[in-house]
Amino acid sequence: SGSSGERVRKNALVKIMASQKGVTPQILLYSFTMQIGGTPLIGTKSVDFMREDVNALIANKIKWEKDDLVAMASVITQRYE
Repeated sequence: SGSSGERVRKNALVKIMASQKGVTPQILLYSFTMQIGGTPLIGTKSVDFMREDVNALIANKIKWEKDDLVAMASVITQRYE
């Protein structure tokens, strides 16, 4: 996810959405990426983080409403503040 991914994961709206869906911001971001047809890039060296990443890819069962997708897209396309 790189620095852009970090910015998105730390976004207040993303944290709220993740909490509402019962996942971490990281998993929410990966799920969103898959929902729109992308493949999240995994580049961690941490076994724990890699396990979390793989679980997100396998268990992509987050229900996405249209408003959720629009909100995530708006966060991702924001310029750095």
